[in-house]
Amino acid sequence: MPHLTEEILESYEMTDLSEPAVAAVEEHLLICQRCRDLDEMVRALLLAIRSGLRLPYVIRASRN
Repeated sequence: MPHLTEEILESYEMTDLSEPAVAAVEEHLLICQRCRDLDEMVRALLLAIRSGLRLPYVIRASRN
């Protein structure tokens, strides 16, 4: 299997892949340090985005 793309890893992290695709991604991640590193960066980016998207709501909610 070729290296995983950011798009595939984003879909994987967002649980937006079919079961066979998830199995293929996880199998590749077991053997490929490069893709594990990329997956870690994608996961961190998604967490930062999710945190940033919640922040304005929390601020608005606390003003009420």
